Amino acid sequence: MVRRLRVGAPVLFVSNTDIAEKLASSHAAPSIAAFFLFGVALQIALALVNKNAMWGCYWTEKYPAEASKKRFRFAHWVSGQYWIDVALDLLTVLFFGVATWGSFRVIVAAA
Repeated sequence: MVRRLRVGAPVLFVSNTDIAEKLASSHAAPSIAAFFLFGVALQIALALVNKNAMWGCYWTEKYPAEASKKRFRFAHWVSGQYWIDVALDLLTVLFFGVATWGSFRVIVAAA
């Protein structure tokens, strides 16, 4: 049986000593790390926004009298705004792409 292991780039960098040393000695390392962290932070922010918006929607299903309150109207508005998810996902892809490309350049240059 063949097992496929899928790991993210940061895990690969930390677990491979040669790659970790090449990145650590590079002046680009702080920027690369920042781009990976920004991408992760965007996804966490998006999850929090969606979780809270959905909670507001569910709450008003259970308690319809609450639906007229501003915070619940806002939750319903956010839940219908697909562009928020797309924009943050595209930014995440951009940040991960920049970090991955920077990492690739450092690794190839050091080879």
